[in-house]
Amino acid sequence: MIWNRASLFCIPVIFYLRRLPHGSVPAPSYYPRLFSALDYIVKESFDEEFRKVAIILGLVESLAELLVLELAVFDIPARNEHRSLRKLIANALTNLTYGHAASKRRLCFYSGFIPTVVRILNEARNLAQLSYAIQGYCGKGVRFDVYAKENAVCFVYV
Repeated sequence: MIWNRASLFCIPVIFYLRRLPHGSVPAPSYYPRLFSALDYIVKESFDEEFRKVAIILGLVESLAELLVLELAVFDIPARNEHRSLRKLIANALTNLTYGHAASKRRLCFYSGFIPTVVRILNEARNLAQLSYAIQGYCGKGVRFDVYAKENAVCFVYV
C-alpha cells in the first residue's frame, strides 16, 4: 500500500530534521533513504487514487514541512543532493495537488511554505521546477503574485 515506503519515511525524517541544528551535516543514510521515498512518491503521485489517499492522510502537508525544514536546517548548500531533493519535493507536491484546489490553498497558507519557496527561487534561480510547482496553488482563477525584496515577502491576491 501507499504508506509502506512513502509516508512512513517522511515522518521520521521530519522529526530528525527538527532536532538538527542549523548548518548541520546529515547522517550518511539521509540522502539515499529520502531519495528513495521521494522517488516512490513522485512515481505513484500520477495515480488518482494514490493522490486521494495521500491528501487524506496528510502527505501534502508532510512534504511542505519537509521542504521548510530542509531549508531551515541546511540553508542553500552547494551540494547538488539538496537541490535534487527539493526538486523531487516540488514534483511530488505538484502531482499530489493536481486537480485538488483545497490542497493547493492549504499549501498557500502552510506556515513558512511560500517564504521558503520564494527564498529557494531567489537564491537558486536554476530551480525553475519549484516555480512551476507553486503556480496556481491558490486556486483556479486566482492570481498569486509573490514579491520578495530585502528579506520581506509580500503576497498579493488579485
